[in-house]
Amino acid sequence: MKNRHGGKMRSHLNCAAVPAELIGIGLFGHEKGFVHRSCGTHLGKFEQAEGGTLFLDEIGTCRFPMQAKLLRVLKKATYERVGVRNKSRSTSAVIVATHRNLEELAKKMSFARTCFTRIYVFPLFLPPLRENGLRISGLGSFTLPTSSGRRRTAGNEKLF
Repeated sequence: MKNRHGGKMRSHLNCAAVPAELIGIGLFGHEKGFVHRSCGTHLGKFEQAEGGTLFLDEIGTCRFPMQAKLLRVLKKATYERVGVRNKSRSTSAVIVATHRNLEELAKKMSFARTCFTRIYVFPLFLPPLRENGLRISGLGSFTLPTSSGRRRTAGNEKLF
C-alpha cells in the first residue's frame, strides 16, 4: 500500500488472525513451490513495507519461535524468505500493538524478554473506549459523517 506521506510503502498484519504455523510466511514470504498449491512467490509483509512502516497488531499472541524470528529482524535487520537460504535486508520501521500487558507477559515468561525490550521503545497507552464514555459521543460525531459515505457539497447539489 502506498502511503500518502512521502510515497513510502506501509503494510500491516494482525498476528491474532493468522495461524501460528503460517505467520512466518505472512511476515517473510515464501518461494514458489515451497507451500502446497502455491502459484508463485509470495512477498511477505517486511518486503511489502520496504523502506516504510510495518504495523504488527496483536503482537502479544505470537509464540516464542516467531518472537525469535522477529527479534532477529529487529536486531540485525535481515530475514529469510521461507524456502530461501539467502538473507534479505529490511529497512522498514516496525510498530506493534496489543491489548495485552507485554511487560507482565515478559515477567511471567509468556513473552520473550529480549523481544519485549526491542519493541518496547516508545510505549503509548490508550485506554479502551469503554473507559472513555464521555469521549465516545465526540468521536462518533466526528467520524460518523465521513464513514457513512455522505459529504456536504456547496450550493444546491444533493448529498450522496
